[in-house]
Amino acid sequence: MNLMYKEKSVKTRALAWHAQPPTQDTKQVHIKEDPDPSLPTPLAEPYFDPEDTPGSIHDIPLYSSMPSSGEVIVRPLEDANILRFYGPAAKRLLLFDYDGTLADIVSNPTQALLGAGVHEAISELSINPKNRVYIISGRDRKFLQGEFCHTTHLGLVAEHGAFIRVPTSTEWQNKCQKYDMTWKDPVEFKMREFERSVPGSFVDEKTAALAWHFRNVDGIYAPRDQAAKLKTSLAETITSNWPVTVTDGKCVVEARLECIHKGQIVRDLLRDFEPDFVLCAGDDLTDEDMFQALDDSDVLKSNVFTVIVGSHGSDTHARWYLPNPEMVIRNIFMLNRADRSGDIEGKGEPLLNGLYSGSTPPLVHRTDLIR
Repeated sequence: MNLMYKEKSVKTRALAWHAQPPTQDTKQVHIKEDPDPSLPTPLAEPYFDPEDTPGSIHDIPLYSSMPSSGEVIVRPLEDANILRFYGPAAKRLLLFDYDGTLADIVSNPTQALLGAGVHEAISELSINPKNRVYIISGRDRKFLQGEFCHTTHLGLVAEHGAFIRVPTSTEWQNKCQKYDMTWKDPVEFKMREFERSVPGSFVDEKTAALAWHFRNVDGIYAPRDQAAKLKTSLAETITSNWPVTVTDGKCVVEARLECIHKGQIVRDLLRDFEPDFVLCAGDDLTDEDMFQALDDSDVLKSNVFTVIVGSHGSDTHARWYLPNPEMVIRNIFMLNRADRSGDIEGKGEPLLNGLYSGSTPPLVHRTDLIR
């Protein structure tokens, strides 16, 4: 079930600046903790106007009814006035997924690269002595190390938590080396069967996980039906015999050790760093483990910002929303500018005006510059 409904719509900009009470001009998405089957059929995507200011949204649908008790409201991050909490914090933990959060999801994963301007912004954020910044991704070590080879103060987590490289280090810690990995053989055998029978799909073999991708599969092969069959087959033959979990993300079915997930990494980082501010952004089911870990943490809740990026299901643990990776990057620029300008009270007006007047350094995305 998605969050957006067609009965009503409003205009909003999903940027993190103004603290204001919700009005009819502010998007609100109400989430049922226990989904109500009587709700109308949801839509899959928000509506974007390519002629509007980059990053803004037109006609974002929302529930036609007011929230009742027990409902959670996911608001656009602009409502948070995040600078008011970020500025005074002495120990800030900033966590970002990669695909779908920092980079657009593309048909060829090797082309999901960040531009030079984005790398510079992430580097500036990570060099700040108050900050601890991590990219927590399902990607393997080789990709992350190559993509962020010049960002030495950035922490990297590969394969959902199987490997971690702490800031300023060049060594990867292997979190799964003590586990039996013989489960990979039957999983790969089954996934290869589907790879052969479903043209356009492919298997991505990692050290601690295996993934079957079907983003490029023609609709005539009913790829989502095939994904459901693969999940069922793996559940019947693999997960009953090994401590392995099978998840379905955005056009991917992945198998990995059930003890290896992003939530455990977040718990470890919270324990080691003891932050007083946390920003965590992700777009996929695997990122929900991070959101839930932060929900359960001892960090002051007003200083924790869990952000779901793009369209998402009704069972998200996130409390805030951004529409796309571009807006995630814009918020990184905003945090850097706040630190440089000394806007620690989070007034944010000059930053907001700067972003829309063109005075912000240009965002160079993968579509503009393939390194």
